[in-house]
Amino acid sequence: SQIAGAQFLHVYKPRHWINCGQAGPLGWTIPAVLGVRRADPEADIVALSGDYDFQFMIEELAVGAQFNLPYIHVLVNNFRPHPALQRERNDVPSHIKVVGISF
Repeated sequence: SQIAGAQFLHVYKPRHWINCGQAGPLGWTIPAVLGVRRADPEADIVALSGDYDFQFMIEELAVGAQFNLPYIHVLVNNFRPHPALQRERNDVPSHIKVVGISF
């Protein structure tokens, strides 16, 4: 989602596009957006994340509610795990099988 956002969103002012600087440490978005909200309570703030990123720090939504840190969250349901894991599944030799673990 960060890659797509960087490609398609047009940002013309400094400090109006904040991302992690790489392709996705999972769970980065919610704590980051809450920090931005706390730093600038008057700004319009929109978070953009994929479904897998959102799952990693969903409990942080309670922190946002507790401290009254509202923002808009655009959640992209891309039906797949982290891009690195997805690439790993596609790039492994045929004699190795990568599987997910469900609990």
